[in-house]
Amino acid sequence: MRHQPSSAPDAGAFVPRTEFDRVAGELAGLQKERAEERATAAVDAATAAGKIAPAQREWALGYARADAAGFDAYAAAPSILPVGPIGDRAPPPPADAPLDETELAVCRQLGLTHEAFKASRAEIAGRGV
Repeated sequence: MRHQPSSAPDAGAFVPRTEFDRVAGELAGLQKERAEERATAAVDAATAAGKIAPAQREWALGYARADAAGFDAYAAAPSILPVGPIGDRAPPPPADAPLDETELAVCRQLGLTHEAFKASRAEIAGRGV
């Protein structure tokens, strides 16, 4: 015995396939766009917090896109980079200042004369490095 439907389906309860496909495509596009925004925001926050180096940005974006929860766990680790200004550098010593112990050790290791080291120090100070 075959089952006979009692009535025709309600056409108002269904959507044409082309409309369904269009809306599904738009939804997928919006979900992808939102996921990209979340990944970018997570990487930017991790960079600002010193969790990743700026040079790791592309790697981090790929990780955050592929595994948002995994990236969040990674970014929860302690900071590896200093955040904010590192501080003021001490002004370079005058060109005629005697070499300190560290500078003397550098001269010994590199085979530099004290005069060559002082000339190099003065050149670097002149460039503002």
